[in-house]
Amino acid sequence: MSKVLPESLTSLVKEMLTKTDGSTTKAIETLIGGKVDIEVFRQAYVDYDHLSAEEAKLFQPDDKILFRTSSLKRGDDYLSFNYVYVKTNALPHAVKRYLKEERLPIGKIISELESRREIFSTGESLGKHFTHLVPVATDREYVFKRYQIISGQQCIFHVSELFDLEKICRLTAG
Repeated sequence: MSKVLPESLTSLVKEMLTKTDGSTTKAIETLIGGKVDIEVFRQAYVDYDHLSAEEAKLFQPDDKILFRTSSLKRGDDYLSFNYVYVKTNALPHAVKRYLKEERLPIGKIISELESRREIFSTGESLGKHFTHLVPVATDREYVFKRYQIISGQQCIFHVSELFDLEKICRLTAG
């Protein structure tokens, strides 16, 4: 982490992003004092057989699963990256339509859907462990959070988010 930014700020922002079970889009917008844009890099259906063991245990072999990678950004600053597995056969038509349009972050898409988030893990990791999924710098450290979004009794979204803590803190402090 940057030696220029106060440790108390980076610690507080990290806690807010990794511990919140609400919309991280709203959290980032609150921190930086303005709106963020979404950039969807990829969105395509995947076969259940191609899921990792961690993801496969959340879905069923007959589920229709959409894989989506995207970023939240402000101007040229990419603040977070995520990759999401979505069980589309369990979603209302309106939510599927919003996903297809690729204009809104997941948190805003599901804001009207009765759901809850369950965090699996949080931590820090180098980008090199994620470059096959999202366009991050290999040598940069990212804070991450992995969680599922549950509607009813089933997982409908499996989300992994990577946060560029230094950029978010700079925009928060500046």
